[in-house]
Amino acid sequence: MENIKNRFIESVKWNFIGMMIKIVFQILFTIILTRLLSPDDFGLFAIGMMLIGFANMLSDFGLGSALIQKKELTETKI
Repeated sequence: MENIKNRFIESVKWNFIGMMIKIVFQILFTIILTRLLSPDDFGLFAIGMMLIGFANMLSDFGLGSALIQKKELTETKI
């Protein structure tokens, strides 16, 4: 039981570190782009990133697990 607890804590820690690194890179990337792009171009970029973020959020709502409908798979011929 202790091994499972340790593995859980390690996985949570690494997921948290990964998320923090991702957020830092996104902030740095955005700061660099604000310096390189004109305000109009950056506005288009921001709208595109908002749409991509919304699509990612929808994909995280369990679509993958919803596709699995049977516990036991059977082979079908096409």
